[in-house]
Formats: sequence, structure tokens, C-alpha cells
Amino acid sequence: MTDLTLPSLIQREGRRLLLVATLSAGLATAIGLVLPRQWESSALVLPKSNRGASALLGASALASLLGTSPSGSASPAFLAELATSRDVLMAVLTSSFVLPSDARPEPLVDRLVPSGSSLAIREDKARRKLEKAVRTNVSLKSGMLRVSIRAKHPELARQINARLLAVLDSVNRHRLQQDARAEREFAEARVAEASLALATAERNLQRFEEGNRGWRQSPSTAIEYGRLQRELSLRQGAYAGLVQAAEQARMEELHSASVMSIVEVPSLPSRPVSRYFAVLVPVAALTGMLLVLLLDHVRAAWSRSLAADRAAGEFLSATPPDPVRA
Repeated sequence: MTDLTLPSLIQREGRRLLLVATLSAGLATAIGLVLPRQWESSALVLPKSNRGASALLGASALASLLGTSPSGSASPAFLAELATSRDVLMAVLTSSFVLPSDARPEPLVDRLVPSGSSLAIREDKARRKLEKAVRTNVSLKSGMLRVSIRAKHPELARQINARLLAVLDSVNRHRLQQDARAEREFAEARVAEASLALATAERNLQRFEEGNRGWRQSPSTAIEYGRLQRELSLRQGAYAGLVQAAEQARMEELHSASVMSIVEVPSLPSRPVSRYFAVLVPVAALTGMLLVLLLDHVRAAWSRSLAADRAAGEFLSATPPDPVRA
């Protein structure tokens, strides 16, 4: 009977296992050498608040009056997602880059996909390549975002990283300006309503004073005067707060400062990314040996099953049938 234990298989197939391991390791090494080298440029950014102290006062006033929360700068996690969004990647792809060996700048889409059936197909392939080349890492402790770019040339990796950060900053500034515009338009509409309500409260108090010269002499008229005075004070406070919020939203709409602090500028890589041969080669050799052992084990088990079926059939054919009783 054939021994199907793992030690027996290793002992019986030792030479073949060694050959398979060598071939697997050689194939992994050849694939690693054939693949183009990659260079990685990294940068560290910190989202910063887009509003100062006076801005926070105006935003808080608007939030308290309108029942909303003041908007601020984007979080590192939001920036990490935005870095691989379609619009941001397409803005980077349509940008031109120049290397020391180039005679003129060339769009990134032409560098990543030099040829194709149509521009749309080339842009889609280039976008997917660029999306794989972008790596982000958010630090929950410091609130910073590390952005890394891999490319086939060190200078190209640095330029792509710098362009990506510029697009991220531009998109965020545009987003904040749109939010401020929406806040301004809403606040200005509320200012107009509050102005009408304030004018109505002032007229009501004026009519009451004109028609009740001796309102202090009567308790009922004194109470009515107090109510009208409180309503006027509330309308004045609401109007002043909305005017301040609308003015602050108008200033935020015109604000064009950067919304990110560059802690580390995009680096120029001095060495290519490691191909991890020290890990890849042993793993490939071990995987090859395990596949050989598995195939041998399956083949031996299959042969054993066929032999058992054959022996059972021979036994049944050699056994005489029982005599039929009348």
C-alpha cells in the first residue's frame, strides 16, 4: 500500500521538489527583474482651518440662527478619498510635465498610455494607472495626511505629487467658496425677512405709544408695552446676527488662501522602491513545493481509490452465485 503521509512524499519526491523550488524561485526573480523599477515621492500635509476668530463668531451666529453647523476645513480622511477621485485624477492627467531628457512638456496621459484606440479609452486606462500609483496614509494621532506617488522616473514622481497637492488645495478652496456662497445667499434672504419683521415690530411699538400716551397709568397697557418692547429687542438681535453672518459668509466667499499646510514638500526619491526579493523568492519556492506535494497527494489518493474499486470488482466477479432454491 502506498504511503501517503507528508514525510514520505517529501522523502520520495525530494529531488523533484528541489527542482520545482529552484524553477519557481528563478521565475519569480525573472518576473521581478523584467518589471520596470518604481520610484516613490512622498509629502506630508496638514489641513488647516479656513477661518479665524472673527470668522468663527460669524459662523456661530449663523449656525445658532439658522440651525446649522459652521463649515470648516476638510479632514485628512476626506482629503485621502478626494486624492483618488475621478475629477482630481483627471486634472492631474491633463497637466503637462517635463523631465530633464525631454525636449518639451508632455501631458501625463500620454506618458502613462502613449497609444490607444481613442482619447477616452486612453484617459480611462491612464486614470486607473494613476489611481494605483497614489497611496495615502492618515495619521489619527497627528491628524496629518501622507501622500505618496509611484512613477517610473524619480523627477516625474515628484512633479506628479506636487501637482496632485495643488489640485487638492484648489478643489478644497473651491468647495469652501461654494459653501460660503450658499451660506451668504441663504443669510441674505433671511436678512431681508428679518428686516421686514423688525420694521413691523417698530411700527407696532410706535402705534402703541401714539395711541396710549398714559400707558404707564394702566397695568394692562404697561404689560402690552413690555411685550412689544421685548419683541422689538428680539427682532433687533436677530437682524444684527444675520447681518454679521451674511457679511462673514461674503468674506469667506472671496477668501482664496490655501487650506492645507505642506509639512513636508514632495521628495525627490534617491533610490527605487524595493522589489522584496528576500521575501518573494522564498515564498515562490515554498509555493511551488506545496503545489507539487498537493498534486502528488491527490494523484496517489486517486490511484488508491481506483485500485480499491478494481479489487472490489474482481472479488465480486470471482465469488460464485448462491444456488437458487426451488
